[in-house]
Amino acid sequence: MYVCHVDAGHGWLAVKRSELKKLGILQKITSFSYQRGKTVYLEEDCDAGTFMKAKEEKGEEVLMRESYHDYSPIRSYEGFSLRAEDTEDEEGRSKPKGEQTMAKLIKPDGTIEDIQPANGTDFTFQELYGPLDCSMIQICEGKGGKILLFDEEFLCRGDIAQHPTMGICKVGRDENGETTYTPYLNRLATHAMHPSMGPFEHNVVCGNCVVCDSDQLK
Repeated sequence: MYVCHVDAGHGWLAVKRSELKKLGILQKITSFSYQRGKTVYLEEDCDAGTFMKAKEEKGEEVLMRESYHDYSPIRSYEGFSLRAEDTEDEEGRSKPKGEQTMAKLIKPDGTIEDIQPANGTDFTFQELYGPLDCSMIQICEGKGGKILLFDEEFLCRGDIAQHPTMGICKVGRDENGETTYTPYLNRLATHAMHPSMGPFEHNVVCGNCVVCDSDQLK
């Protein structure tokens, strides 16, 4: 039985680190999750889904119960990061560094892609303008020694509007010329920027967001 810890703002699924390694998904877990001792608390929007998919592929059922707190103590735990033993094979040999992900590109729909800098070690601002779809980048500290990079001027863009029910959206046109609204709030990145917060109304991240180590940016 797995425990899903929930508070007023978010949720985390508690899974043993050894099981994540056995499933072969430990290196897919993002810094948006937390860790303490031998347990990893998988962030509900992305990492918990990665775990559920891996279990489904093996034909294994996941039974859960919910544990609710107004403010979960998990928020004060250490942000998830790989440990030395996580990158070793069954015989204790370290895997090649090329197998380890340097950075993540998080999109407003919750999609996460692995990205690598052109020189293999660190990014320049110039090469991030494209993935972030912006001309000015804001840098904020996240948890676990990570930094978040995103569009600093999203509120000034002419194609961004506040929809009465969908919130902050990117406005476009379909093939028939009809106005379309695509949710632009990056909920996952916003929670990473405010690891100690619950519900948020201000200082949000919108659009694409890159998360990487602070020494991976020139």
